[in-house]
Amino acid sequence: MSDHLTLQGRQRARVLMRYYAALEAGDIDELAAILQEAEYDDDLQTLLLEANEPYLQEHRQAVQLHEIVQIQNLVQQQVVSTVAPTEHESLFSASRMRTFWQHCWLILVSQWRLIHKSIWIVCLLALGISGAIAWYLMGLSSQLISGAEIELALLLSVTTASGIAYLCGGEQDVGQEIVLSTPTSPALIVCCRTVLVVGYNILLAFILSFILSVTYGISLIEMTQIWLGPILLLSALAMAVTVILGSLYALCAVLLIEVGQMLQIRFSASTVLVEHNYLWQTNTITLLLACACFLFALFYVSRHPRSGPEIV
Repeated sequence: MSDHLTLQGRQRARVLMRYYAALEAGDIDELAAILQEAEYDDDLQTLLLEANEPYLQEHRQAVQLHEIVQIQNLVQQQVVSTVAPTEHESLFSASRMRTFWQHCWLILVSQWRLIHKSIWIVCLLALGISGAIAWYLMGLSSQLISGAEIELALLLSVTTASGIAYLCGGEQDVGQEIVLSTPTSPALIVCCRTVLVVGYNILLAFILSFILSVTYGISLIEMTQIWLGPILLLSALAMAVTVILGSLYALCAVLLIEVGQMLQIRFSASTVLVEHNYLWQTNTITLLLACACFLFALFYVSRHPRSGPEIV
């Protein structure tokens, strides 16, 4: 205890010597620094006041400077607290967005690996059959080109929508509890699976359309407009029906729509009615309906997680 008091006394003596030297030199900055060091030592402050009587004016200036420094520090902290958060929040928002997109990319890659390989094989076979039928009809006569394009759109649409219904159904989801126990949103999983399947089928359909357009001199844009809208609309509709009622009901709804379109073509003996059907073209109405069904399905899955995707 005595050693501690001795050490403390030596420290105070050194501070007093510095204080005397600063008083004699009139160093206001040094006096302010010493007062700041002695702010929490009441005994040292008393000693400084007793030693300060011959230099009262310098002491007052030092105290004033010490208070000014404290005020400046306080103002600077307030300015930093009001200005810096904007920059910090912008950096934090950018970091969060980057992390979110990285997370989405990882989920997309993981779902690509988890989706059963039969999905890709079935889609490829269906596309091959559709392409063979369209190739055969277009080769018979130029008058059958329009009908072949619509037949191609029908088969591509039902294939894509069936794949969506199969992947988004959860009636026999043995791994659903695992999905629900993870922080990943079921809506994000449904979205990633839909993007993968629809994107895969659109890519294959575009390649097939390019081959047919080059072979028979057909406009690639016109052919793409025939099947792109129906694929997006039926896929979004199948997704919405699947998350609400189940994949079986979604498949039935898709097949009924496709059969209705085929019967309309057969009984009309032409493709004029289909070509003027706004729901069977790539236009604003079709795309808006597809977006509405897609967003509704994601909203429903986020509110009812147990209607989420099936682990296949």
